[in-house]
Amino acid sequence: MREQTRHEAILDLIFTNSKNLIENVAIIESFSNSDHNMIQFNINLKSKNAYCKKAVLYRDFSLKNFNKLNSIFFSTAWEDFFNQIFNIDELYLFFSNFVKNSVDIIMPLKTKKSIIKSKYSPEIKDFYKKKIELHKRMVVDRKKYAIE
Repeated sequence: MREQTRHEAILDLIFTNSKNLIENVAIIESFSNSDHNMIQFNINLKSKNAYCKKAVLYRDFSLKNFNKLNSIFFSTAWEDFFNQIFNIDELYLFFSNFVKNSVDIIMPLKTKKSIIKSKYSPEIKDFYKKKIELHKRMVVDRKKYAIE
């Protein structure tokens, strides 16, 4: 806060991980008999950082992709590379980069479409199931709930 929130002092803070998450910050008069002024602000739910789902990334480790990797590794003239590099650290760096780049080409990282809920507590899972049930009922019977 850049304005006084208690007499002549600035004692209140708003923490956020994104500047765009909050907007229209205002100091208004205190509530009831509090000696602190209230802070009023809007939460910008359209902000890119307002709700961040972590993307779940995975690689397709199918047999056909392993066969492609095997083909690349089998067809590589390893002797040519190993005869040109004499330092073990450089050799390890070359080899590990070669394997990593091959895996990145054959098995690129993909984003998983669904959210993994296996780590949720049983209570959260129950609430989630109830939410889905309520949503299904609402969609099926919109007129009953007067939602248009």
